[in-house]
Amino acid sequence: MEYTTGQQLKRALMEGRPSRMKSASDYTGIPIPVCGEYANHTYGDTRTPWLSEGTEEESLHDEIVAFILYMTPTQSEIKMRQDLVARFSKLITTLKPGAKVQPIGSYVTGLFLPTSDIDLVLTPPPRHFGSAKLFLMTLESEIYSTRFASNIKAVLQASVPLLKITDAVTGIEIDLTIDQDGHGFRATQLMKTWIEDLDEEGILSALVLVMKQFLGMRKLATTYTGGVNSYLLVWLVVSWMKLEYPKEEDLMNANGIINLGAILISFLKFYGQYFDYTTTVINLQPTPFYGRKTYVFSRYGPIHQYLLSLKDPANESIDLGQKAYAIKHVQSSFREAVKDLQVGMRIGYAGLGEGGVLGQLLGGDYNTFLTKRAIAVMSMEE
Repeated sequence: MEYTTGQQLKRALMEGRPSRMKSASDYTGIPIPVCGEYANHTYGDTRTPWLSEGTEEESLHDEIVAFILYMTPTQSEIKMRQDLVARFSKLITTLKPGAKVQPIGSYVTGLFLPTSDIDLVLTPPPRHFGSAKLFLMTLESEIYSTRFASNIKAVLQASVPLLKITDAVTGIEIDLTIDQDGHGFRATQLMKTWIEDLDEEGILSALVLVMKQFLGMRKLATTYTGGVNSYLLVWLVVSWMKLEYPKEEDLMNANGIINLGAILISFLKFYGQYFDYTTTVINLQPTPFYGRKTYVFSRYGPIHQYLLSLKDPANESIDLGQKAYAIKHVQSSFREAVKDLQVGMRIGYAGLGEGGVLGQLLGGDYNTFLTKRAIAVMSMEE
């Protein structure tokens, strides 16, 4: 029964469908393969694009550095995003005089990939009355009428209703929510503070960007389908860096430089093998520490003891792990990733071909990604 439930959840994940089965007390975690637009096809160039043709053998550390450099947005891409936010803000003030739009999340922290969506929060006009859901329903039709968007997906049944708006010019998606209690702004400021404090050596940003791509390629990057979204991922990395990284040894290479390959494997091992999801809660305020889960009055209940528990530092009444109901598939995917990297390093670059060692995790069909990135950049040239 547990394996069947796990298979059903895996199928729904790979199809991008939410499928929380609240009656299931547990399920078997299954590694999720690369899927969706990144699934390998029989046509096109499947080389990992951050490794140029003819690249000589590199370490996993070097490949991660190459990945980060390749995925770092160019000045044109940054300007394109700034222009998109400005155009959308102007549209909203035209449609809803007195309303205000502000970016939050990775747009502000800088931890986004070139084709990542943009999180925006809308503060309604001062005399607005009614629910966020109703406001967004009305706004959806108004935005459609302006032809600003090529597509709009309304996710109004979520605990935080939102509109997913695809810009007709750049193809970049906007996730628009309504500000109700200032949570998004507090959360973003806390992330900025922790990133500035911890990312002097670039470890935090490297882990976040690699893991964003890893999760996204497996459709595990949104809590809508039970995965780990960017906000939760950042706090998992922060917690690991404060509580586990100081205990680690052998994370330097022969030259005394931080070894990002060893760090990535250590992170994956911890959340894939060692962390006790059943009994442990991660607290982040005033500084990260582990606590013991209590099930009395718990919203996730005693039958869902497998769920990750991580208290939202912007509102400690919120357990960020509660929505990540596919966490056992995430955990299993992390374990599989460690094996794949270890096998890849044993085989060596020459035996792996164009994908390299990091390609064991992030290899796939990048043709759609490359097209989206090119369209977004070209929109600035027109």
